[in-house]
Amino acid sequence: IGGIIAVIASAISNVGTNMQKKSHNTERARPASEQRSYYLRPQWWMGFALVVLGSVGDFVALGFATQALVSALGGGTTLVSNVLVARFWNREDLYRTDVMGVSAVIVGAVIFALTTNASQSYTLQQLEQMLERRSFLIYASVTGVFILLLLMTIATSKLYALRARVTEAL
Repeated sequence: IGGIIAVIASAISNVGTNMQKKSHNTERARPASEQRSYYLRPQWWMGFALVVLGSVGDFVALGFATQALVSALGGGTTLVSNVLVARFWNREDLYRTDVMGVSAVIVGAVIFALTTNASQSYTLQQLEQMLERRSFLIYASVTGVFILLLLMTIATSKLYALRARVTEAL
């Protein structure tokens, strides 16, 4: 039941996201003097409502299935529905590499969903001990540094500006 809910929720959320993108594309095609902000567009709000509904569905799915199963099935569904909806509704190009990448993720999600263990319950003390493990601290540090490096490549971010100033000073 949780897997089915996760698949449906992910598809609904993805349709909502693509609806918001269609709203942006439609608005961009209008003359600049007639363009409206996103919060004044009914289509954008309908897409937003579908994204929220999909998120609630994901939350409900967690009550019926493990997080691993919900994320694996939801993630695979998100990719497949995005490829289909973006291609046929938003008229976006579909490349062979897109199909190969989505196929690889789907195979991984299916393997993950079929081999996942039953969920376990932990006490607060056990969770605290896990968060203090060296392996988790290394993982969290590497992930944090990677995120900062990615943020430093976004031209509109404050980290990008900071990186540019430091680079100039050197």
